[in-house]
Amino acid sequence: MSHCRLYVLVPRSDVESSKEAREFVDRYLMDNNFCCEGGRWGGGVGDWYVIGGRFSGELSMIPFSQERQDAYFKELDEKKLIYYETGDKKRERDEKIFEVFFRHFPEMRVLPGVQSMFLPLEVRDSYEHYGFEDDAMVVTDAIWERVIEPNLKTTAYHDGSAVIRTDEFDDPGTLGVDKEQVVDHFWIVLVDFHF
Repeated sequence: MSHCRLYVLVPRSDVESSKEAREFVDRYLMDNNFCCEGGRWGGGVGDWYVIGGRFSGELSMIPFSQERQDAYFKELDEKKLIYYETGDKKRERDEKIFEVFFRHFPEMRVLPGVQSMFLPLEVRDSYEHYGFEDDAMVVTDAIWERVIEPNLKTTAYHDGSAVIRTDEFDDPGTLGVDKEQVVDHFWIVLVDFHF
């Protein structure tokens, strides 16, 4: 059993907001029995999914270099902030995570195009079914280059991540799109699924 990323591309002509994109993808996966029998995937690809999930917030981190992200995670590890807590201990831990996060990424205090304040990945509820606002974003050049293009060759959903479109039934790897067709014309929605 493992968690995988599914990146779902939704034409901007079908939805107008992150909330609509996330709800659209949920209906699309349910209608096509992504986690059941019948529909597009026959016996279902996974046994459970949630928008964002344990990967929630990753799309917002794409513009930042891997070095900055690595430095952030190294500091969290050094301060022993990568662990699960509840109650008062969780609140204390989350406050420390916010402090470290905004020291490494001060520009994330207000995320462009997002109404709510960005939440570091480590303080999010990974079981929030519709995820968070930044779990659906309009595809940018950076998203194309760091997420979509590397996954165009994926031939199996269980390889760790895959990209699909909701406006056609192509297999991953045969999306029939190029960068100019996708950037600024599609939403990308991040789905965490379990198989």
